[in-house]
Amino acid sequence: MVMRFISKLILVIIAGLVLWLGFTKAFGLLREKYLYRFIANRFSVYADRIWNAKLYIGHVKGDIFTSLSLNNIVASDIKALPKGFEIKADSLDLTYPPFGLLCGAVDGEFQNLRVICKDTEIPVEAYQHKDTAVISIRRNTLELGEFKDGFIKIAAQFHVPIIPVTIKGTEKSLNKNQKFPKPAKVEVIYNKPIKLNAVKNQLTKEEIQIKVEKIKSIIQNNLLCKSE
Repeated sequence: MVMRFISKLILVIIAGLVLWLGFTKAFGLLREKYLYRFIANRFSVYADRIWNAKLYIGHVKGDIFTSLSLNNIVASDIKALPKGFEIKADSLDLTYPPFGLLCGAVDGEFQNLRVICKDTEIPVEAYQHKDTAVISIRRNTLELGEFKDGFIKIAAQFHVPIIPVTIKGTEKSLNKNQKFPKPAKVEVIYNKPIKLNAVKNQLTKEEIQIKVEKIKSIIQNNLLCKSE
């Protein structure tokens, strides 16, 4: 009798485990196929309504009740940015108290967030705590160093125009963390010649500064976004 009872108990335990595993797997499939897809769709609708942008979320995971992770995020056709720009992030990690997602009490942090235009990527750091969002862009990724004015003076003296030339992509061949260069695509961009219109082959200090800033701006724009 005892052996029969133990055998039945073992069978009941095994059956319970099988049912539990089946329920867990079925819930996981339903959650993956419907609930996570619904959440991704709601975020896409929100992005379209608030930012006027197309939002793609590759994958959603988390326990739903206190945290979510939105992975492989791409936002494109953003009205607030110039044409050709898009925003990508490896993930957006959301944490909140139970039911906090419904009332907006959410903390969020992006992982590897960047603004992209063609082959150029600008790293961005962003996180949100409830109603406060913090976004920071590394200054040295957006601004060139000081341009000296000697080349303007020489060009004015010989009465020749200046052709802005931008070499783009060299950081992919050799960055500060590499000891040796590697093969990479490098783009050389030539812009239209800029006439100096110097009077008697000379320019005023103000005119020289204006020309320097104009050429610097052209090269900066080339670095940020590929020219058409």
